[in-house]
Amino acid sequence: MEIPQELRDLGVTSLEQTKLDYHYFFDTLNPELTESIGLLTNLKVLKLYGHNLPQLPESIGNLINLERLELSVNDFAQLPGWIGRLRPFEERNLFDNKLTSLPESIGNLINLKALELYGNNLTSLPNWIGKLTNLKELHLGRNNLTELPDWIGRLTNLVKLDLSNNELTSLPDWIGNLKKLKELDLCRNKLTQLPESIGNLTNLEYLDLRENNFIQFPTILRELTIDDLRCDEHIEEEQDDINSNCHQLLSLIEECNVPEGKYLEMCNLIQKMHTV
Repeated sequence: MEIPQELRDLGVTSLEQTKLDYHYFFDTLNPELTESIGLLTNLKVLKLYGHNLPQLPESIGNLINLERLELSVNDFAQLPGWIGRLRPFEERNLFDNKLTSLPESIGNLINLKALELYGNNLTSLPNWIGKLTNLKELHLGRNNLTELPDWIGRLTNLVKLDLSNNELTSLPDWIGNLKKLKELDLCRNKLTQLPESIGNLTNLEYLDLRENNFIQFPTILRELTIDDLRCDEHIEEEQDDINSNCHQLLSLIEECNVPEGKYLEMCNLIQKMHTV
């Protein structure tokens, strides 16, 4: 079969080609070109990000050998159901679109390791995402979420969860089920407190609490050792003051002639003050 001119203009020399990156060639895609994509049935990588596409070309449904499809930074409000019938991917990039809903067929992609949905218009999340139990990364930042469904608590393989820039006023208790989490981004929500169960997240290395509505430092976090903890300046100052006062009290006790039994009792009391 002869290669269409619009594909030759992209540098396609064979219909057996396995990789095509539109990003480097055009700011917009013409209709002839989008239909011709379906001829490249051996494609394994297709990048369509940054083209302001209002909808996904139907011809992509023919690309049964795709292993990577990048659809970010477009204008998709919805996705066709056939997208879930493509070859199972490990990563799905759908950020910076205008998605208000997701097709149920994506729930069939049980091998997904990363799902990037940040920067859309989602106000709720479908239950079928709870079937994607192999997910390690779930990016939901910059949407319009006001609450989180219980099924996220079943994604116990998550190591990275981005909930930033939403409208969340509270976190559910099941957050403590995600014991493999290393990164949790909660910045720019409307949180006033954290559930006690967050103390179960002993593997946390990064936690961002900035620009919420916390009045004081969440005491439950004193039970965790977090390498990179980010919170607003007034919260940080309060915690520093508590730490400093406790250390000063311990130093004073050591300088005094306090009987050993009383010394241990006072140290325990100060430790409790430190974690209140």
